[in-house]
Amino acid sequence: MDLQYEITRQPPPGWPTRDFGGRTPILYAFECALFETEEGRGFVYSATNMKSGNTERIGRLSTPLTQSNVEKMADRLRQSKVAGRGRFEVEREPNEEIDVKNAHEILLHISKNILPGYGLRISKEEISLAKHILTAINQRNVSLTQADTESVIAYLLPVVLIKRGRMGEFANMALYPGMQYAEMLNMPIVISVSSPAIQKAIRSAIPDLSRMLLEHGIIKTPLSEKSDIMVCNHQYLLTDTIRRANGQNALIPNYQAFFIADAHGFLRAAVQMYCVKLPEKAAANIQNAVDGLTFQREAHRKPIRQTAKKLCVENTKLFKGFSGEMTPAARRHLQNIHDLTERLVLMLRERLLIDKVQDILLWVAQKYSVDTSGIQLQKVLTPDKLHQAICNLPELKRKAALEVAQRNKRHYSTAPERQAIRNEQSSLSGVIWRKVRNLLPVERGCGDDEVVYLLWDLEKIREQTAEILRQDDLICWLEKTVTGNHLCAKPKDLERRLFKDQWSRGIPTVIFSDTAPYPNLGQGAVFQDKGYSLEGDNA
Repeated sequence: MDLQYEITRQPPPGWPTRDFGGRTPILYAFECALFETEEGRGFVYSATNMKSGNTERIGRLSTPLTQSNVEKMADRLRQSKVAGRGRFEVEREPNEEIDVKNAHEILLHISKNILPGYGLRISKEEISLAKHILTAINQRNVSLTQADTESVIAYLLPVVLIKRGRMGEFANMALYPGMQYAEMLNMPIVISVSSPAIQKAIRSAIPDLSRMLLEHGIIKTPLSEKSDIMVCNHQYLLTDTIRRANGQNALIPNYQAFFIADAHGFLRAAVQMYCVKLPEKAAANIQNAVDGLTFQREAHRKPIRQTAKKLCVENTKLFKGFSGEMTPAARRHLQNIHDLTERLVLMLRERLLIDKVQDILLWVAQKYSVDTSGIQLQKVLTPDKLHQAICNLPELKRKAALEVAQRNKRHYSTAPERQAIRNEQSSLSGVIWRKVRNLLPVERGCGDDEVVYLLWDLEKIREQTAEILRQDDLICWLEKTVTGNHLCAKPKDLERRLFKDQWSRGIPTVIFSDTAPYPNLGQGAVFQDKGYSLEGDNA
């Protein structure tokens, strides 16, 4: 710890004032005032905490305190019971936030007094950028700023001060009202970048910066890439945004702020993520895959192949008749493709599950020598129903009851142990349940892989067609690539959707643009204080 920077002759700005009864402190450090009192043939030194008023005697010298031993006395003060937080220490207690003025002071101290010792130089422009980030996050804006810098330290320093200084913690409680406080402490700050090189540079810089700040007492615990700083690319962040907007499970844990390192790259990624591309070859690939399937039941073969053929016909009509816009006829063909895809999914899933159910029933019949022919396959296509139907077979029911009765006859030392044993299911029921859960789900590598992969392809087509049908105001075009034709659709109100899904969530955001002019970030983008601030409908 750099004790020389902790010592001041005057109370630092923001410290509470206190009346010392006419006595004058000789210095200030660690939220305490140090007094020198002559007693007998020596000098006694005592420290008084400026907040609590508690006083403790910390040393005695035979001569007055000189410049050479000031740091030794400051170190004694630091180890005393009345010592408070260091002047440049970022860590804050729960429900205590760092203010912007103090954050700026710590930022300047790190830039001028710590980083040069490690061969790092921070320019005035980068310091101004870091201050702007702190101010924007404190005001909870969505701010766009021009950053002509490649230094990742200029991004990371404000992140450390915001996260460890609990800046905006009270507002985060309002943003996530149902979240537990312990979970809120682990909310990261997300840094989204478009370049893998920048992503790698930021991740490699985090442990180095953490070591520097730990050595100088700025932070108390190392920085974590999970609970402090999370780095991802634009596509991953936008996928999480779209999933949250659609009510699906999020990819990224709840976060308190995020930085976008390249505004233009983010907008390109947004166009790509919100744009739907339906390949022309997809239907033909589905039909070929269906023709190559083997069926244990002939009753399954004909309807599945007929449905796949109709899907291919509707797909051909859509692409051959497409005129560059979503006409009623094109929408009708698209709806037919969606319906046929959904029907194929149900038919293939039923076929796959019935085969799995037959395998499970055959295993039960061979293992326990019971007759399972009375179980109707169509009624037990879920794990719960199949497990219940098997356990309700008369032979297995008697075996399970006999096992439970024999268990209850045993003697156990405590009443809770006896009750737990009585409430426990039979081991026979548990074995059957594990077998059902392991074989019945439709997962990769589980059962008939070619059917599983085909189901995934069908689900993708169904999602793409549903996304296009869900919107009326679309820009549609036919894109020709080396892999074939694609029907592309992009919402005309992309900026409004981006504002609704991301910018209006109340999460502070800083977006860096390294080139001018600034792009239109969405509804309500207003230039303010060297950046953009989204202010709803005020644009």
